[in-house]
Amino acid sequence: MKQGHLWPIAISTWRCSLVQESESRVLDKVIVRLPDGMRDQLKAAASEVGRSMNAEIVARLEASFEIDEAGGKQGFMMGELSAQIANSISMLKAEISRMSNSLEMLTEENKFLREELSAMYRQASEHRRSEDGY
Repeated sequence: MKQGHLWPIAISTWRCSLVQESESRVLDKVIVRLPDGMRDQLKAAASEVGRSMNAEIVARLEASFEIDEAGGKQGFMMGELSAQIANSISMLKAEISRMSNSLEMLTEENKFLREELSAMYRQASEHRRSEDGY
C-alpha cells in the first residue's frame, strides 16, 4: 500500500489580517494522511457542490456519523432479528431431522410390506396352481 501525502484538513484563511483572529484560527485543526488521489477527489467533490475542501470533509464526516447513529439503532434491531432467525432455523433443522427419521422408518416399513405382499402373492399363485393341477 502506497503511503499518502500529509495534507492539512483545516486550513487557515491566509487573507485574514495577522492581528485579527478569525473563527477558523480557533477551531480544532487536524492533519490527516490521505491516500494518493483522495485529495483530488475531495477537491472535485467540493467544487461540484460549491463548498471548500474543509466544508466538504466536515459534511462527509457528519454524514458518516449520522449513518453510524442510524445503523446503531438498526443494528440492535438486526441483532434481535438475527437471533429470531437463528432460532427459527434451529427449529426447522430439528423438524427436518425428525421428518427425515420418519421417512426412513416409513421407507423400511414400505420395503417390509412389499416383501410380505410379494411372498403372499407367490403363495396364492402356488396355491391356485396346485388347485388347478399345474
